[in-house]
Parts: sequence; C-alpha cells; structure tokens
Amino acid sequence: MNKELDMYERIGFRLSECRKNNRLSQSELSSAINIPQTTYANYELSKRKIPLNLLEKIANYYKLPIGYFLESNMPEIV
Repeated sequence: MNKELDMYERIGFRLSECRKNNRLSQSELSSAINIPQTTYANYELSKRKIPLNLLEKIANYYKLPIGYFLESNMPEIV
C-alpha cells in the first residue's frame, strides 16, 4: 500500500474518531464547517483527499493540533 493512501486512511480514521468521541453526527459536523455531509463522509471513508485548509478548520473546531490528523504516532484523544 502506498504512503499517500495510508495517510488519507489515517486522516479519515482520525476524523471519524474525533467526531464520534464528541458525539456528533456527520451532518452536525459538516454543517458546523460549511460543507455537504456527503463530502465530509467521503473524507472519513478516504474516498476524497481533504484539503489542508479544511483539515486545519476541523482541527481548530476540535481544538486539536493539525498534526493529530497527520502524524502516524499521535496518541488517541479521549
């Protein structure tokens, strides 16, 4: 598997993890960041590559460093 694919799968997993830990639906989060729910779902499923500026917006929403989504060895946020 190539590294880029691994990175986007990791980002998708972390997006899903944060959303669920904050007890938000995809619809609620996508509304908060002004994107369609289907677009957000595709980011979680790694079907689309998330733009860095949008990832930064999501990180700010959760009050997390953007590195949380990008680094492979970041600890889990509970």
